[in-house]
Amino acid sequence: QSDMQSLSSGQIAMKFHRAVAKLVIDLAKLSPQHSCVLTGGVFQNRVLLDLIEQLAVADHLDIRLPGKIPMNDGGLSVGQLLVAMKEMEPCA
Repeated sequence: QSDMQSLSSGQIAMKFHRAVAKLVIDLAKLSPQHSCVLTGGVFQNRVLLDLIEQLAVADHLDIRLPGKIPMNDGGLSVGQLLVAMKEMEPCA
């Protein structure tokens, strides 16, 4: 049942942010033994980051932000490169 008609635009925006934060946490839970590094311009959103941090702490997940690598699309490209390099490693 949709409650969108009775909500303010701010309430709708917060529901959206909470849904995205829950999605990030649900994905991080798929590999709890690994750190999850958030990158890309969407994670420059302070509201979203605060919600993710709260959920990560509650679920004891290791969620990190980039250090020297830029948060925006440049950082996203570095992450894609690291995954590709890992995939290309010969199996031992």
